Amino acid sequence: MKKYMITCYSPTVEYVDRMQWIGTFESEPDITLAAFFDRIRYPLRRDCGGLGLCGKCQVAIAHGNTLPENLLFEDVCACQKVIDSDLVVVLPPPVVQNETPKKSRLGKQPVKRGSGRFVVAVDLGTTTIVLALVDLVSHDILVTVRKRNPQAAIGNDVISRIQYASRGPEYLLRAQTFAIQAISELIEEACYHVGGKPENVEKIVVAGNTVMSYLFYGINPEAIGKWPFVPPQKEFPARPAVSLGIKATPKAIVSLLPAVTGFVGGDIISGLLAIAPKRSATELLASRSSLLFIDIGTNGEMVLLQGGRLLVAATAAGPAFEGAQIRCGMIGQRGAIDGVDYSPVPYWAGDKKAATGPLSIVGNVPPVGICGSGLVDAIAEMYRNGLVSSRGRLAGQSDRLPALEMFEDRMAFPLSKEHKIWITQRDIRQIQLAVAAIQAGTRLLMEHCGIDLSRLNRIRLAGAFGSALRRENARQIGLLPLNFPIDGIRYCGNTSLAGAIAAALDPRLFIDAAVLANKAENVDLATLPHFQDVFVDAMNFPPIQNK
Repeated sequence: MKKYMITCYSPTVEYVDRMQWIGTFESEPDITLAAFFDRIRYPLRRDCGGLGLCGKCQVAIAHGNTLPENLLFEDVCACQKVIDSDLVVVLPPPVVQNETPKKSRLGKQPVKRGSGRFVVAVDLGTTTIVLALVDLVSHDILVTVRKRNPQAAIGNDVISRIQYASRGPEYLLRAQTFAIQAISELIEEACYHVGGKPENVEKIVVAGNTVMSYLFYGINPEAIGKWPFVPPQKEFPARPAVSLGIKATPKAIVSLLPAVTGFVGGDIISGLLAIAPKRSATELLASRSSLLFIDIGTNGEMVLLQGGRLLVAATAAGPAFEGAQIRCGMIGQRGAIDGVDYSPVPYWAGDKKAATGPLSIVGNVPPVGICGSGLVDAIAEMYRNGLVSSRGRLAGQSDRLPALEMFEDRMAFPLSKEHKIWITQRDIRQIQLAVAAIQAGTRLLMEHCGIDLSRLNRIRLAGAFGSALRRENARQIGLLPLNFPIDGIRYCGNTSLAGAIAAALDPRLFIDAAVLANKAENVDLATLPHFQDVFVDAMNFPPIQNK
């Protein structure tokens, strides 16, 4: 079989106009460039699951094998371009990650910390994997590390990954391997930071949504993607770490928190453990006050606790809040715009971490994109100042904000022209869809339980971007109820990870987790007769409130 040569270059981090050679590789013909990069373990983002819609896997290619400066390049989506000749490929500029540095860049071995006996807790998110290394004796959290879930190479949402893994055993194995390798690398990284070794890890507890749990254990998720979307397995027996290929002590056990439905998984059960009084399921269920718990992520799961009932629901919020399917979107890592405030004195004035001017940037470095909290801020500011209508249409002008301009043949908002960061009409629509899904879900869940906002006592938020979320802006675009007291809304951090840490240190909490999972009543929002009407109504932004 004829082989083609693929020569790869990438701009440097410091100078995007300078090319650095990555390598030259052989490829068989008639496969896509995305598949080729997967095989050499250089996965590209494919937020649309490889359908050629999101543009996040765009690369520049030229036919031939000479130096880049001698060639004429064209931009293509790697998931659509089939290899039919020798190619020179220029990959997207590298993004400086806000992750713990790799071992090779750390220098000398750190001073040993802790007792040398560790447990590991993992939040296995659709977009991001977060791992905490905890001392088994002192119960101290020694280090927390994270990385983007490499399964994004096979699809950015759970539906795409279900479809991929259901193609056959080799696809399922590949999806599982992505997760296991990522967790193994994070364990090694975390242990290195405290002067330990993976062999010091005695227990691993993983909290993830149902699809992520299935893929991690190598269980075919096909049934979850079909009506009635009921997972055939909701509890996951503990398994030896060695059987999954994870480095730890020979007797180390991996445990997964139980799922509730196909789209409400162990991460929500873990979150309930984290916010429960004294982490007791009995006390949580016996509480007389009503509680709405929302995990704002790719799936948009929500829980309503009222009068001893525990109702759960999930909406297809999509990954827009985590930067996916957004023209200049990214997760909340170094270089991400995580706040936008055009008032004379921005709310972060004096904060050493934030950049000057209307933009807050993670790491106080030049911006490279915008994450979910920044998008919420930006759209709320544009709406208040007349650049976005209540229906989400870009129009109008403002004395305080930059004027709309043409970008890629369409009107857009120049958030940072210098760094080529724009907010497009399509971006606003993606946020509207995500907001409408969350808002419709919360409204219908309360209606199903027979209560309204006046009887709701507390709203608790979890999710990847919640720590930087401004509640007044979230209410202004309808993500949170406009008429609910702002003091009753509180962000609880990464509750999925917090619950997993608690369960890793106290095995009795697995009993509580089972009680909560069995008590939960699933509300299938899509089957409610007026779901579509509520969803369409929620697409409109609520009346403008003063800041």
